Amino acid sequence: KNNIKNNDTGSSNIAIGSFAGRNTDASGNVIIGDLALEQNASGNNNVAIGNGVANQSYNASGSIFIGNQAGYNEANGNRLYIENSSANQN
Repeated sequence: KNNIKNNDTGSSNIAIGSFAGRNTDASGNVIIGDLALEQNASGNNNVAIGNGVANQSYNASGSIFIGNQAGYNEANGNRLYIENSSANQN
């Protein structure tokens, strides 16, 4: 089960923060921070720590995002972001 509001089909997610992982149907994510992974539709097995982290990363899987807005728009998986801005450095 999840502790994420609006997550109907995902499982084994942990989320702490306002709207953290709100629209995800993915599984195996650890999400800490307001608006972190909010729009993650199907990305599995991510670690997101920081406010707004990977907010628009719809399908990124297997990634680690650390820092304010790190990987905000990242579309690809298997990434490591340690950043304090919304800039994507691929």
